[in-house]
Amino acid sequence: MRERNNNLRTKLSHSKTFSGQEDNGGRGSATYDREALLEEARQLKTELSDIERREGLLHTEMEDLALQLPNITSVEAPLGDQAKIIGYINQHPEPESVRASKVWRSHVNIGGELGLLDFEAAATTSGWGWYYLTNEAHLQEILITLMPAQEAEIARLRLVCFRFVDP
Repeated sequence: MRERNNNLRTKLSHSKTFSGQEDNGGRGSATYDREALLEEARQLKTELSDIERREGLLHTEMEDLALQLPNITSVEAPLGDQAKIIGYINQHPEPESVRASKVWRSHVNIGGELGLLDFEAAATTSGWGWYYLTNEAHLQEILITLMPAQEAEIARLRLVCFRFVDP
C-alpha cells in the first residue's frame, strides 16, 4: 500500500500540467487521468493513516501487556523500582587502608611501562585509541594466530585467508 502511494506521488509530481499531460520531448504525450490518481492518493492516504493509528494503538497495548508480565526469573529479583544490593563480585581481599596506599594502574599503564604497548606512535599515524604491540606482545600476537594454523595444518585441514578488497 505504501509502495502504491509512493508510485502515485511520483506520477503526480512528474505531471507538468494541470491537464495531466506530460511533455516527452515532442515524441508524444503520456496522458494521466489526474483526477483518478488524486482520488486514489486521497483514499490511500486515509487508509494509511488509519493503519498507522491502529499500529500505534497495538504497539501501546503490547507494551502495556509486556509490563504486566511478572519477573519470575529468580526469587532474588527485586520487586518494584528499588534495587537491593545483595553483594559485590571480586571485592578486594585487603582492608580499605591497605588499598588506599597502593597506586592504581590499568592495563594501559602496565603495558606502557613494560614496553609492550606503544600508544604515541599509533596515535600519530592512526589516531587516538589505537596502539601498537611491541616486543613480547607482538610475538604473543603472532603465536596466538600461528598456533591454531599449525594445528589445522597438522590435522590436514585446508587453510584459508580472507582479504577484503575495497572497489
